[in-house]
Amino acid sequence: SWIFENQSDLSQRNFADGKKKFLTNFPNLNNPDFEECLAAEKTKNLVNNMAKEGETAKIQGTPAIFLNGRYLPRGQIIPILEKALH
Repeated sequence: SWIFENQSDLSQRNFADGKKKFLTNFPNLNNPDFEECLAAEKTKNLVNNMAKEGETAKIQGTPAIFLNGRYLPRGQIIPILEKALH
């Protein structure tokens, strides 16, 4: 939730400052394992692959709900989701 609420502080341009704010709120993550994960090529590849999936699916924002592989506009609204399920 914190990341979603503060996403403007976590852009590539100001990531270092955003990360400091994040770690202030979650000090238990301020450790070498967390830093190693952020710097790892595997992590970068995972994030890039997820971004490509979003681009391919033409995701323009969050939340984006898919049901059986198809985009469900406004699917985060419970009555719409319930109707789609029945």
